[in-house]
Order: sequence, then C-alpha cells, then structure tokens
Amino acid sequence: MLRTRLVWFTFGFASTAAVMSQFVYRDLLLDRHSLSCQLKQQFDSLESRLSNLESELPKDLKFKASPSLHHMSNNQILDPALGGQSWFILLVYPLSCM
Repeated sequence: MLRTRLVWFTFGFASTAAVMSQFVYRDLLLDRHSLSCQLKQQFDSLESRLSNLESELPKDLKFKASPSLHHMSNNQILDPALGGQSWFILLVYPLSCM
C-alpha cells in the first residue's frame, strides 16, 4: 500500500511539474517573440528616419573626405577640437559593436 501511494504521488508530482513547465515555457516563448517584434519595429523606424536624414543632406557633405588616421598625430586623435572625436569613438567602439 505504501508503494502504491508513493507511485501515485510521484506520478502526480511529475505530471504537475510537466504542466507547469509547459506554461512557463509558453510564457517565456511569447515574451521573447513580443520583445523581438518590438525591437524589429523600433529598428525599422530608426532605419527609415536615418535614411530620411541621409537623403536630406547636401551632396557636398555626403562625400566629404575625412582625415586619415595615419596623417593625424596622437594629440589630434584624442582632441575633439581638432577633429579627432570620431576617430576616438571608432577606436573605443569597433564597427562590429555599433
């Protein structure tokens, strides 16, 4: 009789745990899906705004040559007043992380 109770208790506990894990899994999956859709919407919106800004730039600013890093001294690279701020950002944050 003790074995029967133990078997049924184990079966009940296992089935309850399986059902609860299914609910948690579905909830996490739904949350992940909604977050990814929300991020995709925001990035699409950002991309459209950026493309609109880029299309409004004058043509002479679009193709302006930036100074080469090899021709700049260390003071120019680190000094934002001398045009080195963008190079400093590129040195700190590589393009793959932007």
